[in-house]
Amino acid sequence: MSDGANCLVCGAPAAVVADIPYPFVRQSDFTNVKPSGRVAACGSCSSIFHCVEPEDVQRIEAQFADETYARSEQTGQTVPVDSGGRAATRSALQADILAGCVRQAPRAILDIGCYDGELLVELERRFSTAGLHGFDASAQMARHFPDRAPFRFWSPRLDAVPGPFNLICISHTLMYVHDLPALAREINRLLAPEGLLFLQMPDIAANPLSLLMGDQYLYFTADSLCSTLARFGLTVTALENPWFPREIVAIGKRGSHPDAPATDAVEILRRSISLLAGKAWNLRGLPARTPLSVLGTTFSAAFVDNVASAPVVRFVDENPAREGTVFRAKPVVHPRALADDDVLVVPYGPSGAKIQERFARQYPVRTVVV
Repeated sequence: MSDGANCLVCGAPAAVVADIPYPFVRQSDFTNVKPSGRVAACGSCSSIFHCVEPEDVQRIEAQFADETYARSEQTGQTVPVDSGGRAATRSALQADILAGCVRQAPRAILDIGCYDGELLVELERRFSTAGLHGFDASAQMARHFPDRAPFRFWSPRLDAVPGPFNLICISHTLMYVHDLPALAREINRLLAPEGLLFLQMPDIAANPLSLLMGDQYLYFTADSLCSTLARFGLTVTALENPWFPREIVAIGKRGSHPDAPATDAVEILRRSISLLAGKAWNLRGLPARTPLSVLGTTFSAAFVDNVASAPVVRFVDENPAREGTVFRAKPVVHPRALADDDVLVVPYGPSGAKIQERFARQYPVRTVVV
């Protein structure tokens, strides 16, 4: 680890900068964007950030105008919700979480980074009288957004959106924001005094592989998120939930936090990189001539494809919509297509143990959890 970068959030010199020797990938299609990268921790505001070069910024900002982003089907992912393999979309589960948090039906909801508006569609089913507004940096998402009342799409300037909103959702968006202070000002402007802020994003403490997202500016744990947003007058509380064990799910509101957690961003970064190295070591220890199947079609699966010593021949997804498609130029199959002599890598750390147990009951395949 070395020094030599300024914090993207507060501008202070980084406390530590780490060189990460694994390929970085992009969210829209999980292809590699650079062979390695640098990530830093700020000792002043507790932020953890990607040390971006000008070409990184250009690539990250340009991706939202790319047709690949519009076709990436980010809201199509499903999540198993019981031991029988029943699944629900991420948007439906997020809406269920919010329905349990909101005391009074919101009159107006804004989803920042709304993509195709699927979360708002789910929220309409639970809050039928709300005005539903979606903002996305990509103006081309307007053609995928619901074209009916009470929906309204906004792009490309958030400062053109009028408030206030009783509920603002920012799901898997905060990491892509280059100017977090500017976004925080907009949140404070748009959020009603008693309104709620819903946040969801990868948790590098639970899944250090998210450090390798090469199109992100920022990385978070639950504590670092609370510490960073407290700097902007936003109180954030992480929620326990059974569906997203490797992600931060949190509720926020306007106002200072009297008990904002003290966060050692340097230690968080060191620990996450150590876990990342351990995963790479385990993957490189697999028999080099054993063809591998990999569970998943996101960045965890991409990491296995990049690092494993053995060849990855296919990816596996329980979502029927993914069956017969291609991920990283390799076929995607349903787990029922696997044979008992296939080796299936489950790259989800401790949470992969439950998947392993369920697969042992449902499918004839040998699994390896990393």
